[in-house]
Amino acid sequence: MKRVFARCLLVLMCLGVCGAALAEGYVMAIPPQYDDGREFSEGLAAVRVGEWGTEKWGFIDKAGKEVISLQYDYAGDFHDGLAVVMVDDGETSRWGFIDKTGKEVVSPQYGEVGDFRDGLATVRVGDEETGKWGFINGTGKEVVPPRYDSIGDWFDDEAGFHDGLAMVWIGDRETDWFQNAGKWGFIDKAGEEVVPVEYDKVGRFREGLVGVIKDGLLGFVDETGAVVIPLTYVYDNPWFSVVESYQMDFVPFFSEGLAAIWGGDAHNGQYGYIDKEGNVVIPFAYDYAAPFSEGLAYVSEGGALVFDDPTKDGKYGFIDKTGEVVVPLVYDCDYSDCGGIILEQYFYDGFAKASKGTVFPTNMKYGMIDRTGTVVVPMAYDWVWHHGWHWNFYGRLALVGLGWDRGGWESRGLVDETGKEVVAVGYYDDIGPFSEGLARVWHGASKDEYGQIEYGTGAYGFIDTTGKEVVPCIFDNARDFSEGLAAVLVDGKWGYIAIAE
Repeated sequence: MKRVFARCLLVLMCLGVCGAALAEGYVMAIPPQYDDGREFSEGLAAVRVGEWGTEKWGFIDKAGKEVISLQYDYAGDFHDGLAVVMVDDGETSRWGFIDKTGKEVVSPQYGEVGDFRDGLATVRVGDEETGKWGFINGTGKEVVPPRYDSIGDWFDDEAGFHDGLAMVWIGDRETDWFQNAGKWGFIDKAGEEVVPVEYDKVGRFREGLVGVIKDGLLGFVDETGAVVIPLTYVYDNPWFSVVESYQMDFVPFFSEGLAAIWGGDAHNGQYGYIDKEGNVVIPFAYDYAAPFSEGLAYVSEGGALVFDDPTKDGKYGFIDKTGEVVVPLVYDCDYSDCGGIILEQYFYDGFAKASKGTVFPTNMKYGMIDRTGTVVVPMAYDWVWHHGWHWNFYGRLALVGLGWDRGGWESRGLVDETGKEVVAVGYYDDIGPFSEGLARVWHGASKDEYGQIEYGTGAYGFIDTTGKEVVPCIFDNARDFSEGLAAVLVDGKWGYIAIAE
């Protein structure tokens, strides 16, 4: 009788918890039981038990069933049906791949690997300093033998083939890599060097062409390696380190049929635009010019692009592809803001970030404009993100904020395309990017004696694009929704929630 009573009590308790959860808009789909749990990918999620030095990784399905036993020292996400796994004997880490049944398709044998994309994955043989990179296919065959010192640029999270070609580099990693030395080129999926590995710098292919630099001169080659626009332009990029640090193209590229080019001394140090035949279609008349987006391009006058120089600030606006000014050059440049023209001041979904004020003394404010230059989000914020990195005006929302502390932006919120604050600035300590229509939010964080937010304090939940808190901030941590589930941390253990039907 006692056993029956206890079982009934347990059922009632579970019903109570589930009922409360349902009332809050979510259900606990997989109970908290793991020391770590990542996002679902291709129907499976990597989970971990054990702490540093004893941890083991495996995979569960959406029902919480352990489909691949927790036996690896590391496991990545599934891509193209295969996932990275690693084993470590305490001295050497060896990397390979498994399929969704747990079969080791490529036994752990490489010094480093990348995820599979379009049927191929990067692999490294040897150590980090002197090892060589190549490609394998889904059966483990080396289709491009490891012979390159790098594949992709520093910040290419998807290093590999793009439009059938892969960027490769040959040089000494100990000396050349940080001196911008060595040589770059492109190979095809057969390993043939389509663009010879002879250039000092290369960009990324856009619209069938790629910018290449040799001996300080810029030109463009096509996907056969033929030089389409001769290397005659002096390459100049005063923001080289800034652009690299923000994972953006630092070599000019074609966008919507045109490329922004610095004219050098021959054109009084001004920027203009050329077409794919190398013809100048918009004269060299601007102190800076950015790529076209949605038919418009950022251009500035009155100040050269010089990082952190208060004497170089100018005015910017937007031109169309005929060179006509569509948005007057009335907005204030902020070249000292790394998130300025490099990341944000492009049109996306009909809107662009804009700024008014001065950098020194600092009183620059940011808002949003539409394609006519009409201010739709007032110039009232210390910063605005609406695309780039993890944000866009997707869902008709932009991330805005006020202030700055040692841990990051101090107060943040969300505005819509009318300028209405969907989430009031400062209501949450943090707002993540939207995934599957929901964004992770953080509330109630503590601050240290310097006013810096202390991570690991407060609680996490989720909001929808209307700002409604769909999942209350009750979790110790959370990750984005993926394939209908989100990992959440409860009392030191990770489980998964789903939105209630």
